[in-house]
Amino acid sequence: MRNRFYYFVLLILSIIAYSCEERERNNIFDPANKNKSIDIGLSLSSTDSTIRISWNSPANIKYTSINIFRKTEGEKVARLYATVEKDITLYIDNNIEFDKEYSYYLTINGETEESYPTETETIIPGPYSIWILDTFLAEINKLNYDLSSSIVRKNAFWPPKNMAIAKSLNLALVTYPRFRDMEIFDMTNGEFIAGNRNIERPYDAVYDSGNNKFWLVDSSGSLYTINPDDASEQLVSRSFIKPIQIELFDQNLFIMDQGLHKIFIYDNSSQVQDSIFKTPDDSSFTHLRQFRLDKTNNNIYILDGEARNNTLYKYNMLSKEITNIFQDSIIYSFDVNSVDETIWIIIAKRLNSNLVQLSGETTRHFISDLEKPVDIKVNSINGNFVITDFKFKVNIKVPKVFHYRSDLTKIGTFSTYGDPSRIYIE
Repeated sequence: MRNRFYYFVLLILSIIAYSCEERERNNIFDPANKNKSIDIGLSLSSTDSTIRISWNSPANIKYTSINIFRKTEGEKVARLYATVEKDITLYIDNNIEFDKEYSYYLTINGETEESYPTETETIIPGPYSIWILDTFLAEINKLNYDLSSSIVRKNAFWPPKNMAIAKSLNLALVTYPRFRDMEIFDMTNGEFIAGNRNIERPYDAVYDSGNNKFWLVDSSGSLYTINPDDASEQLVSRSFIKPIQIELFDQNLFIMDQGLHKIFIYDNSSQVQDSIFKTPDDSSFTHLRQFRLDKTNNNIYILDGEARNNTLYKYNMLSKEITNIFQDSIIYSFDVNSVDETIWIIIAKRLNSNLVQLSGETTRHFISDLEKPVDIKVNSINGNFVITDFKFKVNIKVPKVFHYRSDLTKIGTFSTYGDPSRIYIE
C-alpha cells in the first residue's frame, strides 16, 4: 500500500513538473522555445504612396514595445526600421517607392528579452487604387496594388454593371440596370449612403468634380444628373435610344448611343456640340461597343462591330479625322496608355485568347494565365495594366485578376470564387 502511495505522489509531481516545463517552453521570450516564430496577425495593405502595417496586440504577456523590421527590394537582409510603444497596433510607412517589393516582420520586446520574429509578409505598393466589380458574387472589391488582398469588400445589392468614382468625396456610384437600381456608397468602408430606384435602367455614370454631380445615362434613352448627397435625380434629356457609356473630358460629355450608332459630344450646358457617326469609308457604325478617351493626345478610340467582325478606330478630336487601326474576329475589350499611345487589346477566343499590343507594330502575346479575358485597364501613371479573366470553375478559388507591368512581368494575382468583370483604376 505504501509503495502505491509513493508511486502516486511521484506521478503527480512529474505531471506538474512537465506542465511547468511546457508552459515555460511556450514563453515567447524563452530561447529554448521550439516555436521559431510568433503569430500576432501581421498584415500589410497599400494605398497610393503608403504601406499600412497592422497586427494584434500580444495577449497574456508582459512586453514594452514592438520592433518593425523592413527589407526593400534589392537588399539582402531586413533591418530594424522602427520601434513602437506597447498597445500600438498600426504603423504607416510613407518612405516607399512605387513598384518595389517591401518585406516586413515584427519582434516583441519583453522586459529583458526579445521574442522570435513573426512570419515575413511582402507587398508591392503603387499609384492609384484598383477596384473590381464581381457579377457572380455581387460584390465590389478594392484591392492592394499587388492584388495580394482586398482592402474594402462591399456586398452589392445586385450584380453590379458599372461604377463612377468621386475621389475627392470618397464616394462611388454603382449601377444595377437589370434591377432598376443604383446606389452611392462610401469608398473608405463600403457603407451605403443613398439609393435611387426612379430610373428605368441606370447603366453608366461619370463624376463631374467641377459641378459636384454625377452624370448618368439610362439605357432606355435618357440622361440624368445625380446629387452625390442623396442620389436624387434630375432629368436632362430624353433624346437617346440606347446610351451605354458616358465619359467626361474638358467639361464636355461624350455619350455612346448604341441605338443611334453615334457618339455625341455635349458641352457643360447640355447642348450637343458634335457627333461621331461615320467610319473612314463614310459608312455608319454597325454596333458600337466601347470607347476610350486619350485625353493627352486628343484621340478617341472606338470599338465597333458585331460577332466575328470587330474594328478599332481612332478619331482625332482636333482634325476630326477617323482611321481604322485594327481588326479581328473577337475584340472583347481594350485600353490605351496615353503616355506612349500603346494600345492593349483583348482577343477572347475559345481556345487561344491573347493580348495584342499596338505600339508602332502589332505584337500578339499568348499568356498562359488567361482563358477568357473580360476587361483591361491601364494605369495612366506607369503604363502597367490589370486584366480580369473568366474561368468557369465551380466552387474552386482560382486566380482571375492579373496585374502586369508593360514588359509583361507579373506584379500579382487575385484569386476568387466569383466572376470579376469591370476594372477601375483611380
